[in-house]
Amino acid sequence: VIAPGDGPPVLVRLEGLGVRAALDVVPSPSDTGVVYLGFPRNLPVSLRSLGRDVVDVTRLELVNATPGLSLTLPAMAPFTLMPGGTYAFDLVVDPQVQGAISGELEVVSSDRDNPTRRITIGGEARVAPRVGTSSPAVAFGDVHVFRQPGQSQTLALRVTNSGGSALEVMSIGLGPGTSPDFAVTPTQLAGAIAAGDGVDLTLSYAPTAVGPDTGTLVLTTNDPLTPRLEVPVSGPTAVGA
Repeated sequence: VIAPGDGPPVLVRLEGLGVRAALDVVPSPSDTGVVYLGFPRNLPVSLRSLGRDVVDVTRLELVNATPGLSLTLPAMAPFTLMPGGTYAFDLVVDPQVQGAISGELEVVSSDRDNPTRRITIGGEARVAPRVGTSSPAVAFGDVHVFRQPGQSQTLALRVTNSGGSALEVMSIGLGPGTSPDFAVTPTQLAGAIAAGDGVDLTLSYAPTAVGPDTGTLVLTTNDPLTPRLEVPVSGPTAVGA
């Protein structure tokens, strides 16, 4: 209320909008999952300005971090985020020894409710699995054309894991263009293959006509070096009875 001089009071309405800085960190906490030695992983992280005021970030760094953790930053702190703005960067996970991955991401900003944040980082470093087979190829040689349904010749192929952690075989099958005279069992394993262990597959060949047959056995695995393993399969000549 304003009373100008001797005149009557004047009511003046005052309006405004309160603003505040608010910062969010995504993800929080940060789970790296399983990371294999020698196969670094980049995990995306972002700072998001949620309030109506600018956010001043004065510090962005790793603390108490295991060797192999680092940040790839587009700009070093200090920097400013406008309302609704996002600052994206990568957490690089390149562990040097197997074991627990741990650390914290420290963010100091003008967010009055959370001026200093420490985002927990966790995960596990392992020696990668390594898929292999007892033979680089499966060759049946000369096989008689079978006259009765269900008759076939079989060969065993062992799938091995020479790595340091469990080998997961997600699929087992025959590749495109493989002769329908070939088959493989099983097509799914009951569980992962432990380090140093193996599992036997059975390949069968039941030729229905004289002539060569070829194909490919295909395995998909969590081996980071060989996520797709192809083993040639052949029956060079199917001879008549």
